[in-house]
Amino acid sequence: MKSISVGLLAFFILFGSKNVTAQDWNFGLQVGVVNSGETLKTTNLPNELEKSNFEGDRIWGWQLNGFVSRAFGENFQLVAEPGFIRKGFSPNHLEEVGEFKLDYLTIPVLADIRVFGPLRLQLGPEVSYRIGFDSGIEDENYLIDWEDYFEKWDISGLIGMSYDFGPSLAVGLRYSHSITKATRFTIGDAMGQTNVYIDYYNQYLSAVIRYNFNM
Repeated sequence: MKSISVGLLAFFILFGSKNVTAQDWNFGLQVGVVNSGETLKTTNLPNELEKSNFEGDRIWGWQLNGFVSRAFGENFQLVAEPGFIRKGFSPNHLEEVGEFKLDYLTIPVLADIRVFGPLRLQLGPEVSYRIGFDSGIEDENYLIDWEDYFEKWDISGLIGMSYDFGPSLAVGLRYSHSITKATRFTIGDAMGQTNVYIDYYNQYLSAVIRYNFNM
């Protein structure tokens, strides 16, 4: 429902005006390299445990997006970027797991603002739906299905900068951080002690290249 609401809002903003010309629109493709990891939040963590014990290493992934943008004057445009992205992390405290690789269909809806000259600022929400999962465990008899622990939906905030090399090519750097948790691990105790909750939130850096078909 959240993704439908964001999509409808973007539709009315992008298509709602009657005074739209072909020059207001741009279409293209974007590809990028993604370096992702996690931010974690703990609850009821005892003194004998440290938060760093549950942190993980970053992993590399990739993204591929189409995009459609509508200009509102020379210095502002709205951009929708439906596509695919791989995020995840490597949990150091789970020796049997290599990497949690999380594949999403995603749609950032961004405000794109010209700062000066060819330099632009992008920021806005990113809504993603997980379509793939890999923990690197090949043992068919392994008892834990880690995929069941991960949420399907992921809602993030994204900010980035881009540089235009003429009308058809741009490069950019981006940072995204989830506001909804990707997963929660619970550490229980057979003696009835309070459970420890460890919440993981996706975050990533990416370097992207964008090609605009409307040259």
